[in-house]
Amino acid sequence: MIFEGIANLTPTENKLRNFSRICKLVGDYGGVVEYKELINIVLKDPTFKRGKRGKEGIYTKTIERHINIAEKLGILYRSNQDVDLSSLGRSLYELLKKIDNSEENLDDSEKIFYFMILFSQPTVIQLVFLLKSMENKGKLNKDKVIRKYIQSLLTLPPNVKIFDRTYLRECLRKKETRGVFPRGVINKFECMRGWLRDLGLIKTKGLGLTPSGRRVLSELKSEQENIHSLYSFVTQNVMKLAQSVLNPTARFPLFDKNNAKHMQLFESLFIKAYKKFYRPSIKMSDLIAIRTWLLIRLLVVENIILEIKDFNYLIENKAMKGTLKSIARDEKGRLAYVEI
Repeated sequence: MIFEGIANLTPTENKLRNFSRICKLVGDYGGVVEYKELINIVLKDPTFKRGKRGKEGIYTKTIERHINIAEKLGILYRSNQDVDLSSLGRSLYELLKKIDNSEENLDDSEKIFYFMILFSQPTVIQLVFLLKSMENKGKLNKDKVIRKYIQSLLTLPPNVKIFDRTYLRECLRKKETRGVFPRGVINKFECMRGWLRDLGLIKTKGLGLTPSGRRVLSELKSEQENIHSLYSFVTQNVMKLAQSVLNPTARFPLFDKNNAKHMQLFESLFIKAYKKFYRPSIKMSDLIAIRTWLLIRLLVVENIILEIKDFNYLIENKAMKGTLKSIARDEKGRLAYVEI
């Protein structure tokens, strides 16, 4: 398996809230948006700030980068020149439908959503290693953190393709010869730093970890040496790790299928989600959107941890028992749609 993160990053994409804004604009549009039309819609939206010296052409490129990253994160789906919300995007839109686009801070549901998607894809590797680079009891220096980060990335196996290794080595060489890192690598650092800050994993000011960030790393201690085991552990325990964003000291209970209250909550939320994400054109509901929305609601509102794999087990068990009319899978055999 090849792990590919997101390498083309600049500081203009460092606010996760902007991806929410684009998601909401697409959702409010009510259907598929032509790519250039979406750029114009974002251009006209006053909440999507262009900065003090933002020029129209440069700003258009900024929007294009945001759309491209949103697509890579699985929030948007693009087919030729048409853009639509993906299943993940539909669940995010449902979470923020009532939130004003001018709001700058992520609410708890948004934080959990972004934690889920950033820490259940190969981006988890580049973000966990950045967290590790900030793990220091003393005062941190940005240059030292960037150097430590680059050096750690250069130890990764060849199947992890985040940033070009020749470029990373050149960045270290230029730091040694010229005393400064190239602007490009600093830009990538500042973007990811913003994402981690928005999730509450690093401090608002400075470079230190918050209690939430330390909790996440402590949960991963035994898994960090092997990339495959790290990736597998995080994707299978992403909701347990996401709890650190809400409360870094508590231990929320795991979902128990033998617990009547837990199952009652599951059934109630499942029915609500089924109606929210129903697709009349295929007479089925979007199971990925259902799962994402339901897992987040369980964690944020009920403080109960239900993992993706356990949700899938419950659905497949229901289908096997005949309590669901049918389930459909995508081309890779993953659960995609459900009919009740």
